[in-house]
Amino acid sequence: MRCVELEGQWEEWVAGGAPAEVEQHLRECARCRELAESLARTPGWLSVLAQPAPEPSPAFWPRLRERLEGADRGSDFWAALTWAAGRAALTLAVLVFLLALWVTQVVPERVPPAVAEFDAPQTYLEEAAIVPAGDPQAYRNQVILTLVTYSEPAR
Repeated sequence: MRCVELEGQWEEWVAGGAPAEVEQHLRECARCRELAESLARTPGWLSVLAQPAPEPSPAFWPRLRERLEGADRGSDFWAALTWAAGRAALTLAVLVFLLALWVTQVVPERVPPAVAEFDAPQTYLEEAAIVPAGDPQAYRNQVILTLVTYSEPAR
């Protein structure tokens, strides 16, 4: 008998109804013998699984109920802490919103304007032959650039 032929007869061998050729092959083939030894333990494993579940002691259910109620009481603390943290986060968000509103509405009124009125020297304005018509701000910017150019030391 070959190993391939034995594969179809393992169930019969475990049940104890295999032909004598199977036993002969198991004595001769080491690989099949190892497999047979591991399969021989299968009924023992199955008998452990077939056993009914043990019944708990009479004190089990009252102890379980007591522990579950104790766990519920402990969760009250975390629920209160979660509620307080949520309220604190909401308060902080409102404060940040109000601060941003105050900064955008109140603070700019207190800051002096970035561009002050230009008070050009009278002599320079008198020397200018032609005052361009149009945007007075553009003229002021040109005067400032000219004054800065004349006031810088030569390099």
